Amino acid sequence: MDAATVAGRIILTSPRARRWAAWAAALAAGLIALPIVVLLAVVIALSSSQAPDTVGTADGIPAVYAPMYQAAGAAYHVDPYVLAALHKTESDYSMDPAAFHPNSAGALGPMQFLPSTWAGYANAYEPIAAQRPAHYPHMCTPHGCITDDYDAISAAADYLHQLGADGELDQRTLNALVSYKGTPPASIAPAREAFKLAQELQAANATSTGSLTAPPSGPLLARLVTVANEIGAAHIPYCYGGGHVTPARPGHGTYCHNEANEHISGSAYDGLDCSSSVSMLLQLSGVNTPTLDSTEFMSFGDPGPGKYFTIWANPDHVFVTVDGDDWGTSNSIPYGGPGWASESTAGFTPRHLAGL
Repeated sequence: MDAATVAGRIILTSPRARRWAAWAAALAAGLIALPIVVLLAVVIALSSSQAPDTVGTADGIPAVYAPMYQAAGAAYHVDPYVLAALHKTESDYSMDPAAFHPNSAGALGPMQFLPSTWAGYANAYEPIAAQRPAHYPHMCTPHGCITDDYDAISAAADYLHQLGADGELDQRTLNALVSYKGTPPASIAPAREAFKLAQELQAANATSTGSLTAPPSGPLLARLVTVANEIGAAHIPYCYGGGHVTPARPGHGTYCHNEANEHISGSAYDGLDCSSSVSMLLQLSGVNTPTLDSTEFMSFGDPGPGKYFTIWANPDHVFVTVDGDDWGTSNSIPYGGPGWASESTAGFTPRHLAGL
């Protein structure tokens, strides 16, 4: 089994999580090589929604618009790369002339607003009016103009926030995109397209600054515990077949689980399955491995159980044990995604990492 979409806070509500968080913090305090910036780097790498402080221009983002995405995203607590992805998919970064004339539904402008919707968000630029660039391609006055780049990007950020998007590229943001793009089920496919593009833009720009490629510091066991807590805190849905890219990240599968762990086929969820969850855990902890399936984990690492960390795999499922506690996707967890949950090891092949 497995799960999907990532976030960033350590679970402190369960005794196990408190124990491990405290242990990891104690280790961190005693090691020169593990300052707080290392933990922040793990969170940034973990969450495909946590963007660098400054929006980059890698992967085709026009330099003139990068600060607009940054300002609007910060003001309305949405990920700036979802604004870039919307701008790209709605008007090709304002380069599509057709976007400046009403389409068959009546939508127009850089972010393709219907005039009826625009009326509620036309003044979204006001909190960040002082950050408006002096020059950009499509400027019109008076401001609050549906074809003005800055006004439209600000309005899109406000609208996404009202639709439930948060500052991360997670399920809430994907759901908001589904509503932004129209009425489901027709809007699901274009929403996924924009969401995937946002992830790609964020990854390209984070990689260009090194924040996704720098290996974590500190003892591997401590890193595994920290990352396991972070992934679990994300409440990622289980999606069968989801996440099977390298590096592993939530993706659409054959079916996903809802909060009650019912199978939902054709849902808008993105998630992970059991093997992509374990792959993500290892990769974000600094282990050099491609994303594997559960059968491939049966020959991964060294044979037998480890002293502190064991991978348990068979052709149908894979999970890990970290110093006596089991972690992986489980029906005992809402959405079926990865987290701390007891498992039986009967019928599983044990493998371990050298030294653990």
